Amino acid sequence: MKMDGATIVVGIIVLAMLTLPFVLDTIRRRKKASHLLHALRSLALQQQCKVDQHAVVGDMALGMDKTRNILFYFSDLEEPPAAQRVDLAEIRACQAVKEKAGKRSADATALPDRVELALLPKAKGGSETRLVLFQATLGVAVNGEVRIAEEWAKLINDRLVN
Repeated sequence: MKMDGATIVVGIIVLAMLTLPFVLDTIRRRKKASHLLHALRSLALQQQCKVDQHAVVGDMALGMDKTRNILFYFSDLEEPPAAQRVDLAEIRACQAVKEKAGKRSADATALPDRVELALLPKAKGGSETRLVLFQATLGVAVNGEVRIAEEWAKLINDRLVN
């Protein structure tokens, strides 16, 4: 089978047109992750802390200063962006919460409408802190937020035990 120059050029152009959206999406996601991480580190720096461990997924970033035992959260899910600092010395437990249509999801295979980290206070009468990792009403698809919530709940609970 012989190919002439025109066939090769057309093939390259078609291949480029098919791969360009994926390349542009990857570039956009990396820029977004870089922006979120920068915002998270700036938040920590304002508190004279540093981010030793972090996770960026979707429109949100979590970070922890392991020395001072402080959790940082930054989210671009809504306007204005949400930023929080949580002192883990004041927390007794952390749970990954997956809600489906206003209820906690009993079906492990069902996609959640909302994913949060619930930080339960040590002090009686204190209110729990909820960090939203995913919210379906904002028109985005779940993309690793459940896994991140479970990993960070375990990480935080391990730190609370030690």
